[in-house]
Amino acid sequence: MSDRWDTLALAYVLAGAIVRIIWGLVIHPPFDYLYSDMGVYVERAQRLATGAGLVWADAFFPPETHLLLAAPMTLFGTERAGLWVGAVLWCALSTAIPLFAWRLARLLLTPAAAALTALFCAFWPLYITYGGTSPPRRPR
Repeated sequence: MSDRWDTLALAYVLAGAIVRIIWGLVIHPPFDYLYSDMGVYVERAQRLATGAGLVWADAFFPPETHLLLAAPMTLFGTERAGLWVGAVLWCALSTAIPLFAWRLARLLLTPAAAALTALFCAFWPLYITYGGTSPPRRPR
């Protein structure tokens, strides 16, 4: 019985990963839609990658995001290639969230509840939207 729930959960995780990849990398490529909070993180990552360092106002933002994005920008540059590699890294981490949530729920809950956890995490609109480095622009 639990094998059926586990198979269903993995199908949700896979389908959610496909949706995130299409949404975050195809529909909203990083250099066309970068703005708002993620734009600020990318600017900080670009500064770090070029060796400029951080300023005092950067303390008000969680450091992990721009530090994580600075790593590929250091290796691939701060322009298109660096943005793409950073976006792929961010998308990969986003696709892992439903898998990790399902595995944790599988340890703590019933197989059916864990499958629902995978479903909700895989298809929650905000998880999908912010799974890329570039959420869609708001109309003005």
